Amino acid sequence: MVWSSYGRNLLFSCLLLFIASIVSAQSRTFMFVNETNADIAVTRIETAAQPLIENHQAQVVVYVVVSGGRQDFTKRLADDDIVFSTTPDNLIAIYIALEEQYSEIKWGADFDIDGGDIRSDALNPNLRSGAFEQAIVDTLHAIANDASGTGLPPILDGFVGWIEDGGVLAIAVILLVLSSVIHRLLRIFGFRGGSGTSSTYFSHDNSYHDTGSSWDSGGDSGGSDGGSWSD
Repeated sequence: MVWSSYGRNLLFSCLLLFIASIVSAQSRTFMFVNETNADIAVTRIETAAQPLIENHQAQVVVYVVVSGGRQDFTKRLADDDIVFSTTPDNLIAIYIALEEQYSEIKWGADFDIDGGDIRSDALNPNLRSGAFEQAIVDTLHAIANDASGTGLPPILDGFVGWIEDGGVLAIAVILLVLSSVIHRLLRIFGFRGGSGTSSTYFSHDNSYHDTGSSWDSGGDSGGSDGGSWSD
């Protein structure tokens, strides 16, 4: 009965880890921080980010702060567990600091975009006129229009869409059914065979990859473009 309990508990643990990793990844696809008095509607920003999230599996992050620059941008991304040693392949991040009139766009390797042109044509003109919300919306639209692709094979792209449409529940049900079946098989073959010369065991790797917070692809790490928006 020892192996039966172990197998059942192991499968339930895997199920919980799987669901937790999916929920964590989905909850981190969009983050908006506004520490200023600028009137910016987060719902409009999130709506503008949806084409990048849905079509390119992007993780969209936007900071609007009172004071800061490149170092503050880098620190915030690290403190929020978004960037460690390399930029996530699926990252799109926008940073705006009001006092320094500083703006920056950072993108991952999944996006073949001209960040400099987008910053100078879509982001900075709106910032100069004080239209901060429109600046972010136009920038996200420009990035989506300029993006070359998701960086995923079609079969994986479709699978991600299926997950987002509710496939997690279906997978959870399947895993629970498999858990029950394997539990019965363990009882039948592991404890009624009567042989003491052999045993059945399972090896398990407890590590898992959260696409929302871990990133080294081994290739190009994307790029960034930043500076004064008054230039």
